[in-house]
Amino acid sequence: MNPRLLFPLMIVATALLLFWAGCLWENGNPTPTLLSPKNLPQRPISSHSATTLPTPKAAPSPTVATTQDSASTPPANPSDSWLANLFKDGAPKVTVAQLKGYLRENGRSAESLLTAFRLTGETSLLREAAQNFPNDPRVQFELAMKSTEPKERVAALKAFAAAEPSNALGSYLAANLALASGDTTEGLKLLTEASERTGINDYRLANAQADEEAYVAAGLSPLQAKAAAMMGASLSHLSELRDLSSEMSSLRERYLQGGDANSAQIVTDMDIALGRQIQDHAGNTAFAELVGQSIERQALKQLDPATVLNDTGLTVSQRLDQLATRKDLVAKTIQGFDLTTAAVNPQLLGQYLDRQKALGEVAARQWLRSQLELPKP
Repeated sequence: MNPRLLFPLMIVATALLLFWAGCLWENGNPTPTLLSPKNLPQRPISSHSATTLPTPKAAPSPTVATTQDSASTPPANPSDSWLANLFKDGAPKVTVAQLKGYLRENGRSAESLLTAFRLTGETSLLREAAQNFPNDPRVQFELAMKSTEPKERVAALKAFAAAEPSNALGSYLAANLALASGDTTEGLKLLTEASERTGINDYRLANAQADEEAYVAAGLSPLQAKAAAMMGASLSHLSELRDLSSEMSSLRERYLQGGDANSAQIVTDMDIALGRQIQDHAGNTAFAELVGQSIERQALKQLDPATVLNDTGLTVSQRLDQLATRKDLVAKTIQGFDLTTAAVNPQLLGQYLDRQKALGEVAARQWLRSQLELPKP
């Protein structure tokens, strides 16, 4: 492989990350709160029943954004031009015919049907998975993210949450839909449910492994398949989680305007917990980590800087400094990655992608910078 082939891969990934990170809201006006935040990671806010929170008036109802995934069809013999166009037009799509053998060999399992759907965009494959594997959480998550029917989305998220009780993602996404539609009572109930669950899992790494295998079955080279699988995943659910945090921010302000500081504090706790859960389960992407940081930072800014956080012993001010330091490291690691003149061979590219899968994007990029003898961030 021409050593310059890595440039399209990395430069577009960097551009996307910086674009999304630049869209994160960072300019909210902090509102001091009299009460100290609770121990968020070790003690979820299960003690606060949603029924203890009065429903404020005139809940905001922003429209939930949807994301379209663009794609291109690779030629029969992938070449340098395919790699160059891979991240210009989105992840490559293949045909159902190319995956006929893959589906047969995997017994048209839930995973193989979902993988084939992601690579081809053929909705009948998703429908088949939903019909044959209704209790598979991955199936319901995929259906919830791709459906354009509000009722179907709500039903899929409910089934998703029921199929994997430890995963808070379904409850968070359902809470966003409820709050955005003006159903504050249901939204608060779902937020409480989410706070009682142990973490977030969007299946990104498992999907990347399955996608890689399917791309190879469709005729891509192992390296091309690995690059397409790692860089082509949709992260649209993170946009919805960011919207959820905005909904919570609006809800908190309405409680404060109504003189209910206690309810406002509970919502702030939930918002901080959301940001931390995203960071703890970032799916190995720098973008996910930055989204989680931004959510937590915005929530912390609503508190008195001198407030001590029970789980860390840090003050709000110290935790904000900690987040700023990490954000600066992430930004410096992903920026300045000019590979137009860097001699990156195929073996090094493969090792980078393996490290990203195992250790995360930030750690993998730090390693690649050292291999290319680039300045440390």
